[in-house]
Amino acid sequence: MIILALIILGLIVGSFLNVVIYRLPIMILDEEKDNHKDKVRINLCLPRSRCPDCRTALRWHELIPIISFLWQRCRCRHCGGVISWQYPAVELSYAVLLVLSYVCFGWSATALAVGVLNAILLVMWVIDFQRQLLFDALTLAGLWLGLLFSALGGFVTAEESILAAVLGYVLLRFVADAYRWCRKQEGMGSGDMKLMAMLGAWFGFHALFILMGGVLMALLVSLSLLLTKRIEWRQRIAFGPFLIAAAWLWLFYFRVADVSWMPFLLT
Repeated sequence: MIILALIILGLIVGSFLNVVIYRLPIMILDEEKDNHKDKVRINLCLPRSRCPDCRTALRWHELIPIISFLWQRCRCRHCGGVISWQYPAVELSYAVLLVLSYVCFGWSATALAVGVLNAILLVMWVIDFQRQLLFDALTLAGLWLGLLFSALGGFVTAEESILAAVLGYVLLRFVADAYRWCRKQEGMGSGDMKLMAMLGAWFGFHALFILMGGVLMALLVSLSLLLTKRIEWRQRIAFGPFLIAAAWLWLFYFRVADVSWMPFLLT
């Protein structure tokens, strides 16, 4: 029953995360709402959710996570416009992350903190994948939350949290500056550096292993895309999603590898 309740809660929160993913870049970049189709400024609460094609305000039964998407056969019932698969994917992803937080950390304050962290990471993953941008509103908020979590007895001590955050930022700054000096062009955005500082605040010096895992995954994916000619040589790709994926891998596997949680799911 707890797992079922967490799945439902995860779907609901995931629906709100979709709102954040869509509206936060518009708010920060000071764009006019919805591709300049009207002049109304938006925030995370107002106005009501609407179809991006026909601009019709959606009613409550059209906003039920997963169910509305399937019931409407992936289309707006007003104009027939296609609804992106991103919406159910984000909802399901956060539900899975929330269940994993409970399975790995039990009914505890740590599980709650990890749930908040995963919400921030999921939003950053999608935005960076779509726009190659990591906003300070997310990275710096996650950084301060990580420092607070460590100070209250998180995964590492407060001292290690601070040192790892500084080291993570300085390390990527050094790499970016060295690349710019050698190649005379930018090779990494400051958002990736702040994300690394955020991961250091949460996970301490384990963030260095997360960095190596992110680099390895980025190399493997880039090589596969190059070999299949889906990207061109020197084409930029977002690095943040690989760092975040490595962080999830460490958090839910390597950190709890000595805990046999699979039988727990079956009982």
